[in-house]
Amino acid sequence: MSARAVLDVSALPTAEHGRRALVWLGQVWMLVIEGTMFALAFASYFYLRATADVWPPANVELPGLAIPTVMLALFLATIVPTRISSRAADEEDAPRLVRSMVVLSVLELVAVALWWVYLSRLGFRWYDYAYGSAVWLLLGIHTFHLVVSTAETVVLTTLAARGPVTRGHYLATKIDGMYWYWVIGWFIAIYLVVDLLPRV
Repeated sequence: MSARAVLDVSALPTAEHGRRALVWLGQVWMLVIEGTMFALAFASYFYLRATADVWPPANVELPGLAIPTVMLALFLATIVPTRISSRAADEEDAPRLVRSMVVLSVLELVAVALWWVYLSRLGFRWYDYAYGSAVWLLLGIHTFHLVVSTAETVVLTTLAARGPVTRGHYLATKIDGMYWYWVIGWFIAIYLVVDLLPRV
């Protein structure tokens, strides 16, 4: 009987970092799909705006700029702990990862709270169906992504704080950061279109 060749893979990592990880590629494609959904929502908004005689309608009270502007500053501030946690994941520095993720979780939870205040102040007092549906479509999609991303960050932070932090945690942190950058980008677009553009 001939001996069979055996390949020892015990030294290989259990999780791959960066673009070689299948979950990273899956995340990229998910963002492409959801980005297409956002693009269609913006296209609907601009189509309705182009076909309306007056936009926004004269009887619509525009939302205040204070809360969304504070939120914009808060979203931009979250870039710092997101970047720090991503670097900590690259260097597999668990203590720094946990500290940055705790800061990021707190900032994201504050952003969610402000977002709910913003939505509650908007209410459903839209008198024009086209304007209201266009705005609420964009805000509704963003609400879903904001809440999901925040929940993901809080769960990852909790798992990392409880330890031990594995290569899988580091990879998940980097993917979470990529998703959060995506949420920030779409919020900036919504801020420009929903809050600033109607005042121009």
